[in-house]
Amino acid sequence: MEAKPGKVPYNGTNYRPCKIALETALRAAGLEDTITDVSVVANNNKAMNIVMAMMAEEKIVLLENVRDVPGALLAVSNDRARESPAVRYKVQREMIGLKFDGKGTMKRYIDQLEDLVRQYRMAGGQYEDREVLSKITADLGEPYLVVTLAFGNTTSFADAKVKLLETDDVMASMLSKPTEEHQVLMFGCLKFDGKQG
Repeated sequence: MEAKPGKVPYNGTNYRPCKIALETALRAAGLEDTITDVSVVANNNKAMNIVMAMMAEEKIVLLENVRDVPGALLAVSNDRARESPAVRYKVQREMIGLKFDGKGTMKRYIDQLEDLVRQYRMAGGQYEDREVLSKITADLGEPYLVVTLAFGNTTSFADAKVKLLETDDVMASMLSKPTEEHQVLMFGCLKFDGKQG
């Protein structure tokens, strides 16, 4: 009879109880050798099924290139190491230091910001989309005022990202145009799901 894993799925904040539950489930299934010995391959698929059952849905990606139980435990341990205030502080400092370089560089800026936000959230930090939009508004400044004012009509970073990339293309192609003409063009681009006034 196959042992069923305990109800302690690893979610990024419960490494120790999950590790204990996983090792207990493997022992109960007669698979204790798979915990430390990577050469044990006879029941590896059965053991990895138990490991998969012990992962929260959002953490399954940790097992993408993992072949055995010791590798899975290492991947989870490395993920757990990121769940720390020290990492959050480091990423937060990088986020504060990230600035927008100017017209035509929006994609690089957005990609860097998105990566830092992902790292911060993976380290257990809470950084809502509205906070991301506030940072963007502050970083872009007056040239993008017409666009960032429209952020009041969306709370989604994904929606804002699409609009910013479109707008930056327009801005980069109009370097010599007057500000008034910029604004007319920008207003034509400001449809966030058609909800703005």
